[in-house]
Amino acid sequence: MGELLLKQDNLPEAVSKFEVIAKTYHARGEEQHSVKILQRLIKAAPMDLSARIQLISLLEEMGNIDQAVEEKINLAGVYYNLADISRAREVYLDAYKIAQNSGASSDLQVKILYHLADVELQ
Repeated sequence: MGELLLKQDNLPEAVSKFEVIAKTYHARGEEQHSVKILQRLIKAAPMDLSARIQLISLLEEMGNIDQAVEEKINLAGVYYNLADISRAREVYLDAYKIAQNSGASSDLQVKILYHLADVELQ
């Protein structure tokens, strides 16, 4: 149904349908399906903060910490693009703390620090 609404250029309704479908999959314990639906939603509506936050929460719940950190970086980027620099900084810092505590790769940690430096220069 969400795909059909997207084809009809009805983004708000499509977003709503995708959110309901993702929540339904999650309630049924089908987290992987929920993740895929949320990723599809984000692809269709990249500035949708709610979908990104739901995806991050679900990935953390599933133990996919590296992927959750990557999504936090993406979320911070959305805040940055929305000119909410303080919120972008908060999310980058949170992503960095999680990356450090989870033993994420140094490449990922450096990537976050690079973004933080960019935010600090604003």
